[in-house]
Amino acid sequence: MQKTAFTVLLMVIVILSGVAYTAEKTMPTTCKQCNKKIAEADIKFAVYIPGGIEPSSFDDIGCAVVWYNTECAMRQSAFDNYAIAHDYVTGAPIPVEKAFYVSSPDVKTPKGYGIVAFSTKEEARKFADKQESARVLNYQDVTSLKLE
Repeated sequence: MQKTAFTVLLMVIVILSGVAYTAEKTMPTTCKQCNKKIAEADIKFAVYIPGGIEPSSFDDIGCAVVWYNTECAMRQSAFDNYAIAHDYVTGAPIPVEKAFYVSSPDVKTPKGYGIVAFSTKEEARKFADKQESARVLNYQDVTSLKLE
């Protein structure tokens, strides 16, 4: 019985790791909103949707917000549940709903929206304190921004 359970668990792990690899490998390299190529150096500004809807990429958090605000509730819900931002300092992936954001005209992002993500509120506050006119925002604040 234990051998069968172990074999099933091992098969599930192998299958899931293959799915994760495939999703990473096939992520679009251009922004869904502005069609700009996403440079490797700009990953810290990017947002990815690896699942829930068709895989999509955005070169700037602002582009993701513009797209989000033009979509139906179903696609917004999929974005909420699957989209990944990146920590501005470490580049580590963060679910968009769990990230904290800093919005500042002093922060230069690929499309000029000036929004960057952080894993913790403390890191976001520390960064914002060094910027002029910076605001720390949660996910609901960011998706409520009226950007063009």
